[in-house]
Amino acid sequence: MSAIDLATETAEGFVLPPFGIPLEDLAKIELADSRRRFHYRHLQERHDHDVLRYVSSAYLACGAHSGDPVLIRRVAVEAVALGISLGAHPSYPDGFGFGQERVSLCSEDLEAVLLYQLGALASVVRGVGASLKHVKCHGALSFDISYEEQFCETMVKAVKKFDPEMIVVFMAGSPGLRYARENGLRVASEAYVDRGYERSGRLVPRNHPQALIGEPAEAAKRILEIANEGKVTCVDGTRVDIAADTVCLHSDTRGAREIAAAVSAALKNHGIAVRPLAEIVG
Repeated sequence: MSAIDLATETAEGFVLPPFGIPLEDLAKIELADSRRRFHYRHLQERHDHDVLRYVSSAYLACGAHSGDPVLIRRVAVEAVALGISLGAHPSYPDGFGFGQERVSLCSEDLEAVLLYQLGALASVVRGVGASLKHVKCHGALSFDISYEEQFCETMVKAVKKFDPEMIVVFMAGSPGLRYARENGLRVASEAYVDRGYERSGRLVPRNHPQALIGEPAEAAKRILEIANEGKVTCVDGTRVDIAADTVCLHSDTRGAREIAAAVSAALKNHGIAVRPLAEIVG
């Protein structure tokens, strides 16, 4: 492989307290019916500024699972100044749970939720002189559109109505890639440099003890395995095929800056260019 897109997920935090409620107060709330609490990832340290120095594409949270207009604008300005291609990162409307749970919606309502997020984000991005080139769903919605046709169909409809030229990102090896392509959309296949895989080719859940790759050297080894061999080593040690146009590294992983630097250096040292997704996908 001569070039690959290196991407991150950004603006997953708040400048403005969500609903005007301070995060420290939200963190004390426990839902009576489910005992569910404010998701820990809302409170994690993020490294958007550091990671943006190394990537070619950035996905901006749209407010449904995290993010607010002020933060989105700030991150977009920085990304544009660095020449980074911007994408949307929509989610189920699950702000309390960081988009990690499926929200039961009929297809028409889910389509409206997607169009609302894409439209709002596009307006903020347009305000800084840029435009959205691609879209990648977040959390539970990303799994649903990648692996379940009914959700993929809704995603396809929403993107066609919003901007049929947008590239839609699906998990590598998932049936959503073929469905969206057959229905006329530009698609991209995504792998993860900092997440564990099971032998089915799917990501292990985040509560798995090997869910996250936190060592820079291990992440560097992973990116070369994907880019040079089209393989990924799973948590049980088996190796499976994986074809990726874009590789994601999270900006809220502990040590994200060091991981990004190691991944970038590994690609450079092996003559693999980092290019925006629109230049990778025809």
